[in-house]
Amino acid sequence: MCIGAAFSSVSRVSGKSVAELTPSPAASSYALSSTAAGEAQSDALFLPGSYEQYLPLENPASVAVTHNYTAIADGLKIYIYDRAENEYRYYAHEIVGDTQITQLKFDGAETLYFSAQGSTHLYSLNVNTLASTDTQIACSAFEIYGDDLYYTTISGTEASISVRSLSNLATPRAPLKESVLGKPAIAHNGETLYYTVGEMLAAVGQTGAQTLASTAVQSMTFYADYCYYTDTNKNLYAFRYADSGAQSEKIAQNCTAVSSAYEGCIYVVGDKKIRQLNAETRQFTAYEISASSSSEGRLYAATDTTLCGKNLITLDEGNAEENVPARIHVTAAPSDQSAQTTRSFALSDLVGKAKRIAADGETACVVSTVTSSEGESGTLSVYDLTAEKLVFSYTAEVGEPFVGVACVYGTYYAASKTRFYKIAPTPRAAEDEKQYTVESRSSRRANELLAADVYGTLYVAQSDKNVYAYTERDFVSETATPQAAAELPQNGG
Repeated sequence: MCIGAAFSSVSRVSGKSVAELTPSPAASSYALSSTAAGEAQSDALFLPGSYEQYLPLENPASVAVTHNYTAIADGLKIYIYDRAENEYRYYAHEIVGDTQITQLKFDGAETLYFSAQGSTHLYSLNVNTLASTDTQIACSAFEIYGDDLYYTTISGTEASISVRSLSNLATPRAPLKESVLGKPAIAHNGETLYYTVGEMLAAVGQTGAQTLASTAVQSMTFYADYCYYTDTNKNLYAFRYADSGAQSEKIAQNCTAVSSAYEGCIYVVGDKKIRQLNAETRQFTAYEISASSSSEGRLYAATDTTLCGKNLITLDEGNAEENVPARIHVTAAPSDQSAQTTRSFALSDLVGKAKRIAADGETACVVSTVTSSEGESGTLSVYDLTAEKLVFSYTAEVGEPFVGVACVYGTYYAASKTRFYKIAPTPRAAEDEKQYTVESRSSRRANELLAADVYGTLYVAQSDKNVYAYTERDFVSETATPQAAAELPQNGG
């Protein structure tokens, strides 16, 4: 049988306390552990897979990744994740007139450079002290390659492209390219600096250009034979620029910026999240920095969870208004042979709003509620966790929302407002078929909550503020006379 638990608020996202970074209980899950009997328990993040991947973002604009740090620009803040310390810190940019940090880049010494909308100045940031310095260089976009800083300067409707040495930023050089129309994006491919003119891609010192997109390019980077870029329609593309006949390959939507490549990966900004793209396969990995997320293996709005053996099963209600379906997440605990993995599937047949879940390891029973002008009604939906499909559904009368569900040795027990239910499996007509029968009776008093312990005893909190204990046999027996096992605390008591 399985153990159910409710989510509780957690006040940290790393091994150290971090201001303003309290995880939402609906978007993260924590597990308690202890190493020996008598030792104090400690909590550790279970979902997502690392502290680095949990960060609430409002309007991220850029990301930069290096060996020891990940930096994310969000509004006028730069979040710095320190891998050695396993924590996020942030720098708040408070220069009058600057409205948003627009781009981030690390140099080889892991000094962070960033540009800001407003002053259009380039700044450097010491990621250890979080002290910034205004370089007094005006730029719209910039690129760092080796000891060279490449940057664009806008004048009217045209731009110039220049370069300076990072070791001597005070000394300007003659522009590399002048009179470039619009606001070009720039990126270095390891041999040559490339720039864009609207939807066209060109190289400094070379003639001719290639068509990238149907709208203007916003940001770009290179890896091997490919140019990865985003356009003003917020689409992400890969373009094999070394092939004269190549066409752009659309990878994803809702993407606003790309990072420089790091260890074979591109980091993509968009939709309040940072995603990692494998630059070899051009496929997104499971790595993602966000809070609530509709991505595979990530929580959007978790409402309940239950533990079955070594699997944590989580119910996620999603958000119908944003086209995020309710889902079940099955997270397998890590072992010596394998890492922690999470499998998610959508509850496309679910009626109403997902509220609670119980499971036996093979199936899961989901409680959902439908609200209408006549009142609330509840539905029990049993899903096959392997086939990822609905196998049974039961809807109570209007005015009878379910207040809880539990599983005892493969049989589900539920309570609505005034009734008890037993949902038992029947012998299968075929190995792949699962069938259930329903028994129910009046509970005599209004029910408020249902739970079960590891021994199979069912507990019901009722309107008289008592908790009653039931055996499996007594739960749907009309002649059962349970005794109060506990009294609920009164408000203010």
